[in-house]
Amino acid sequence: MRLDAKARTTIYREGDAPMVVLVVHGTLRVYATAEDGREFTLFWGHPGDWLGYSLVTGASLELSGQVVSDAILHVLPVELLESLARTDTAVAWELLRATSSRVGQLIRSVRMLVFMDLRQRVSHQLLELAFHQPAGSALVAEVSQQDLADLVGATRTSIARILVGLREEGLVRTVPRGIQILHPERLVPNRVATTTS
Repeated sequence: MRLDAKARTTIYREGDAPMVVLVVHGTLRVYATAEDGREFTLFWGHPGDWLGYSLVTGASLELSGQVVSDAILHVLPVELLESLARTDTAVAWELLRATSSRVGQLIRSVRMLVFMDLRQRVSHQLLELAFHQPAGSALVAEVSQQDLADLVGATRTSIARILVGLREEGLVRTVPRGIQILHPERLVPNRVATTTS
């Protein structure tokens, strides 16, 4: 089934019925939510990536998926993929290969978060904050430079320098409520795997 989704539409939430999604166009973020409502992006879905195939073994949906930019998706029933995996060794092997790739991606993602430079940490935090805005509204991270500095462990002067660079590149602009993200897809980390789940 084809699904056309607007930016910031939530495709699935933790606890929803399992689904398998192929990203045809656009970018998705897959994130976990803490009990206090904080969100943390675990990985990104790019064109050609599959999401949700690990659920064919009966696992529950413990993550949420949200569209970053307008997207075209194809949604497959989990039951169909499960049936194919049980009867076709080629499909089963592909699922195993994809799962191994996902584990590698998550390891690289953790390394990136631990070792990323200041600009990358700022970009990541801006995206995290901005995606709390409701769909249809401007993508704004409601945060001051000092708050942002506290969040990423840097000085306000360093944050100001990073934001100047992002503004000069046309990626963000300062607005009364905070920092508006103009091109979220350009702040998303480069894809680190060709297949995702």
